[in-house]
Amino acid sequence: MIDGKISGKQATHMMILFLLGSSLVTGGSMVAKQDSWISILVGMLMALPVAVIYGNLCKIAPGKDIFDMVYLVFGKIGGAIITVLFCLYTIHLGALVIRNFTEYFQVVTIPETPLAVTAICIALLAYYNITKGIEVLGRGAVFMMPIVLTVILVLSLLSLKYMNFDNLKPIFNHNLKPILTGAYTVFTFPFAETVMFITVFSVVDTKKNPIKLFLIGILFSGVLLAIFVIVAITILGLPFVAYLYFPSYASAGVIDLGNFISRIEVLVSWNYIIFGVIKVTVCLFVSCKGVAKLFKLKNYKVPAAPIVTIMVVMSLLVFESTMQMFGFLDVYKIYAPFFEVVIPFTLLVALKIRAKKQSLG
Repeated sequence: MIDGKISGKQATHMMILFLLGSSLVTGGSMVAKQDSWISILVGMLMALPVAVIYGNLCKIAPGKDIFDMVYLVFGKIGGAIITVLFCLYTIHLGALVIRNFTEYFQVVTIPETPLAVTAICIALLAYYNITKGIEVLGRGAVFMMPIVLTVILVLSLLSLKYMNFDNLKPIFNHNLKPILTGAYTVFTFPFAETVMFITVFSVVDTKKNPIKLFLIGILFSGVLLAIFVIVAITILGLPFVAYLYFPSYASAGVIDLGNFISRIEVLVSWNYIIFGVIKVTVCLFVSCKGVAKLFKLKNYKVPAAPIVTIMVVMSLLVFESTMQMFGFLDVYKIYAPFFEVVIPFTLLVALKIRAKKQSLG
């Protein structure tokens, strides 16, 4: 393998774990109540055309990250402005992810531990991954995927006897508005956040179609997210599950094998640690690439330490409570599409026009 490159398989595994990240911790959108699993599947389908845009960008400009494309399309000044905005978005997203996980650990597992301690631990792991190179994260994702899937399978099988599928009834009890509202929420968070992987795919060493890799990542993770929501609803029921901050953890907490094996929800926390570190690392990687492009640095790893420090500090200041953190999704879905849809679509149109002119010329 070429130094500093990852394979298509590694990129796809990273994408799946990235998408399962904080969306599993927060439980996704429960606006549609027992139809929330339908919202996730609809949101997944909404993300497929966007994934095609991302894949086409990787095809039309192979080896270039989103910042290279931005400078190519918008020029020096326009490119710098868009790069700054996109870097702010990725740093902010990294901070939000850190806070999602620190809040989770403080609420359900280690309440006496300050948020700052957990945030620093996650940040140090992400920083270590960056300093060792993106290829290390790629190999780690491939190694971790079977473990993650095994834990998910075991928990799902052990949960079967606690499930009451009547909790899913009546299906389509709501009009389309709550279902589409929930779908739009999960479209922006997490599915369209795969915009980050336009930059990751600039270091992918494969002849496989990037569109296919994007679609596999979104479809696989979307189905898993829907399954997790179904498990939570069937075990905990409504309206109880709708009021929980971390339903996946709570649903795993009911598993008790004859009073012999309990507290199995620890396995859920183990999975969450993997998801969190990978998602923060990807955000840090993209942020570093953008800053390196902005300041013309030869090594993108140079700004990693100050950027991850900013993420940690921002994660501690961005919310005052768990309730405020969950409420922020209503704000996030307003501005996120500018970075997830508007910029990539504009780049694709501009690059296609540019390529057409060059072929005619």
